[in-house]
Amino acid sequence: MLRHYDKAEQKSEKIMVPVNQLTIGMHVVDIDRPWSETTFLFQGFVIGSAEELRDVQEQCEYVYVEVTREVLAQRKAGSGSNQRGDDPTRPPPGERIKWVKKVPIEKELTRARGTFDDARGFAKNALQAIRMGMELDVEQVKQAVHECVESLLNNQDAMLFLLQIKNKDEYTAQHSMNVGTMSAAFAMHLGHPQFEVEQIGLCGMLHDIGKVKVPDEILNKPDRLTDEEMAEMNNHTTYGRNILMAKSGLFRGAIDVAYAHHERLDGSGYPRKLVKHKIPYFAQVVGIVDTYDAITSARCYKPGASPHKAIEILNKIKETHFKADLIEEFTNWMGIYPPGSLVELNTGEIAVVISVASEKDKLRPRVMVVTDAQQQQTQDEYVLNLDARPVAPDGQPYQVKRSLPTGSHGIDLGHLVERGVFGKSP
Repeated sequence: MLRHYDKAEQKSEKIMVPVNQLTIGMHVVDIDRPWSETTFLFQGFVIGSAEELRDVQEQCEYVYVEVTREVLAQRKAGSGSNQRGDDPTRPPPGERIKWVKKVPIEKELTRARGTFDDARGFAKNALQAIRMGMELDVEQVKQAVHECVESLLNNQDAMLFLLQIKNKDEYTAQHSMNVGTMSAAFAMHLGHPQFEVEQIGLCGMLHDIGKVKVPDEILNKPDRLTDEEMAEMNNHTTYGRNILMAKSGLFRGAIDVAYAHHERLDGSGYPRKLVKHKIPYFAQVVGIVDTYDAITSARCYKPGASPHKAIEILNKIKETHFKADLIEEFTNWMGIYPPGSLVELNTGEIAVVISVASEKDKLRPRVMVVTDAQQQQTQDEYVLNLDARPVAPDGQPYQVKRSLPTGSHGIDLGHLVERGVFGKSP
């Protein structure tokens, strides 16, 4: 419960603070809208928990906080204890949460499949509803994100594995679901607390919502877009901002991300050509994930690239498009052999990556071999833990030869999951 704050307790001054810079313990004395339009019981309160912080962030864009004159002087000098440099929303090293996997991927995969199917179906239905002029159900979006995050907290490999099940004919809905879930998982790697993980997941889920206003003939055009068509495609960021601004009860950061996820550090992005620190932190996080998923997804006008290729591309544009430290964090987290991706072994066999066997050596994952040496699919799949240095029939240790795009050699990951192949023990 929000606690009332007596403004007469100490000598202090009032400063305006964007909600994404608030922290637990701050004293809110005024807000950017009439108190009667909010759920707050008091006109002045102390933020006492993560839930209360989330309530403020969802209902306001900025608030006024009362601080002591000593703290105010520290803030002006840049030495205050709440300072986080240019990235106030990214936890500093000493405050990062280290999330651990609670259950094996095989156990979580069964439960996660239902969550995955429900969330992807919701994303598809929500976009269709908005196209038909219906309202976006904010509470449903929050619930879908929450359920995805609950699965990620158990074992994020399971949901990341399922994200590799793709259909190029349903790209926009799948992309929204993928970016939302992957952004939340990346936020976990960055050490964010759960409420911020869910906020970033929500931002990712809604980042491309403006595409419902772009004509299908432009969205799905197999040929190069004309200048006029490209301008209309780029308008999806403005359309998204307008759609989300009309919604009450929505985390305001989602509006920033919908509007700014195509901005780039060097000013080459759109729609406002923002540079460096002017780009919201959450928009940078979602922008990296958005780019990665777009590169690895097959579209009507291009095949999907391998995860290895996508990581190479991202690393070529760090510091010009995205912050180098975030790209390095993303590379360390995702790796070149993420769960659900396909790899070719040195024996010629094709395998599906199940998980990283050792965080110290991500080049030797645990895999499910699904073809023979002639790359013909087999029903005699078996698990290999490459970190254990198993030996192939020719006497050489098994190792990954190269990363492959999703769907290579006709391998249908969804069909393998339905068969229960990945429930086999190593």
